[in-house]
Amino acid sequence: MKKHSGFTLIEIMITVAIVAILASIAIPAYTEYVQRAKRSQAQGALLGLSAALERSFVDNNNYCDAGTTAVANCGGAAGDSGAPSIYSTVVPIDGGESYYNLTIAAGNIAMVVNDAGAIAVVNNVAASRIRNEFTLIATRTNSMANDKCGDFVITSTGLKGLVNGTNSQVHSFCWKN
Repeated sequence: MKKHSGFTLIEIMITVAIVAILASIAIPAYTEYVQRAKRSQAQGALLGLSAALERSFVDNNNYCDAGTTAVANCGGAAGDSGAPSIYSTVVPIDGGESYYNLTIAAGNIAMVVNDAGAIAVVNNVAASRIRNEFTLIATRTNSMANDKCGDFVITSTGLKGLVNGTNSQVHSFCWKN
């Protein structure tokens, strides 16, 4: 009698089950790793935009004319808030599919930080503060639109926070030092 070589159906089913178990562990871990990397890029872009605004302040003695939307009591015909005109408007800053949009809010928007590090934004800024303060926001889009950390915020005073995220996420988890 001739001996058949190969795998039995049971052996193949066990192998498929093992691969499925490994994939169910590896895929979520990989996805979280990719999201953390994108969050880090957004934080770096916010810090880069902040540095660009500080350089602009040294030249102009104010933060005016750094955006694409004009704000009263600030610069001339150029913009003072909205998408930046002195830096990339999206993350990643070197191209590719964007996953955060960068915006400038003239003045420090009043923010209240709770114990979890989440921030409530109040868009009521005194005109006298617009020229000398700013708030930068990285708003999630595309593949990061549903990220649990929410949108990143940094002010001219260095206050870092989160808006529009899942309440269970804490500041220290999302804003890595």
